[in-house]
Amino acid sequence: PADSFSWDPNRRPYPGLKPYAPEDAAVFFGREHEIERLLELVQPTLVRGAAGRLVAIVGPSGSGKSSLLRAGLLPRLEKLKERWVVVPPMLPGKQPKRNLARSLAQAFSACGQKCSSAELESHLGSGSPAALAELAGELAEITDGESNGGEPNVLVVIDQAEELITRSGEHEQQSFLGLLKGALNEESPLWIVATVRSEFLSS
Repeated sequence: PADSFSWDPNRRPYPGLKPYAPEDAAVFFGREHEIERLLELVQPTLVRGAAGRLVAIVGPSGSGKSSLLRAGLLPRLEKLKERWVVVPPMLPGKQPKRNLARSLAQAFSACGQKCSSAELESHLGSGSPAALAELAGELAEITDGESNGGEPNVLVVIDQAEELITRSGEHEQQSFLGLLKGALNEESPLWIVATVRSEFLSS
């Protein structure tokens, strides 16, 4: 079943003040409505063939946005490998482009293709507005070849997106947002899910 997840009996069922992780999906409960809503936001448009969408999980600090993302939504999308390539979540930090490149390198490695994060960062920094869309397309093609089930969508996950305001410099922020903007179009397989603290919505 879609909501059935294995559980390591040696793992603590409560992580304390840390967010729940994908490994905690089996004991993450009480957010079923929110999880269903997130799945509705990304799944129906796939039927219509639309690509290039952004879904934001917005709430105040400490409301469980990261847990909802990591232990609620992502483990369920990971089960739909014929539809999704889920890039490991990134935090923007001071160098969001570099951190995105590291997450993309992990995704390529999981698909059996070795790409260094330095290579990917160089590609992202090439100045081409389509740089991220090109890498997303490569990931989709690799997975399509493995599954023979049609080209999947590629999900970039940005946790604590407010760090683009609080930690990233203006140049890094604008460069990163330019990459996202250039990849969010109907020709691109890219989708984005981001968590954002509500107090930063007006920033």
